[in-house]
Amino acid sequence: MKQNIIKHIKDAHTHQNDNVESRVNITYGADDLFLYGTGVSITSLLLNNPETPFHFHIFSNNVSLSNYHLFEKLAQQYHTKITFYILDDDILKSLPTASKSWNHSIYFRLIAVDYFASKLDSIIYLDSDIICKKNLSSLLSESFGDAALIAVHDNYVDTSKIKEIIPELYFNSGFLYFNLTKLRQSDLTEKVISIVTKNNFSHPDQDALNIIFNSSVKIVDHRFNSFFNIDSLIKNKRKKFKITPDTIFIHYVGVTKPWHEWAQYYNDVNYFKVARDNSPWATSPLLCPSTYKQLSRKSTHLRKNGQLFYAFISYIKYLAKKHF
Repeated sequence: MKQNIIKHIKDAHTHQNDNVESRVNITYGADDLFLYGTGVSITSLLLNNPETPFHFHIFSNNVSLSNYHLFEKLAQQYHTKITFYILDDDILKSLPTASKSWNHSIYFRLIAVDYFASKLDSIIYLDSDIICKKNLSSLLSESFGDAALIAVHDNYVDTSKIKEIIPELYFNSGFLYFNLTKLRQSDLTEKVISIVTKNNFSHPDQDALNIIFNSSVKIVDHRFNSFFNIDSLIKNKRKKFKITPDTIFIHYVGVTKPWHEWAQYYNDVNYFKVARDNSPWATSPLLCPSTYKQLSRKSTHLRKNGQLFYAFISYIKYLAKKHF
């Protein structure tokens, strides 16, 4: 973007002299509330790839001092690099999000790609609700070929209204492996803004990215972005979402995230628990509901797990927040 959207850059690690090309660069885009998930996601990568040197790049509009100190501890604990990029996000606040479950932070990943397009050859973007379960060697050995992007197919989105794409190549934007050599001077943020402001998409940033990269994406196996919806467990839809022995990245899609206090009844979040227990967030309380949708989900999960009194209390809070 033409505007200087990055206000300042701050390292959470102490200075380390090394060859930048030897490190695997991974970026996140998150507001302060999602940084809990970001920290545990980073920890899961470090636990499962102890021999891999990483540099983690976090693009955010706000980082509380307490959160920043936790990332400092994480960098020190695992001798890794973590850098924050604090954004002036005013220009993004007016962009469509299509759902009250999302906010304008969904566009932060675009700033990261534009920033690194002239600085690195490749970068991996991950949503904060992704947990690494296995070593990344199979991903890092994937060849881009002529593709500008490696991603995973998403067949849970209705693509019938997006005429500019091939549905079989429609990808989920939670995991994106960019070939930055193909994106020099691309100005991805401006392109996405131009598309989303002219369309009424159900998944604005994701749909726009698909229009841009539909002819230059390489679709890889779902083990690199295995969707798992914790809320599907309310209706026992385990068959729809599976974590398999081959899964590398678990993507906890949906309203309920593994860092929510009402998600801890299920073995499916144990991968998150292991990473959290080995991170500076081990003693940080799990998060309470902050929206009426989260209160509704909490109530339903508590009821399913026999916590009827607390389910009733959460339901009353849900009604109050929704209507008042």
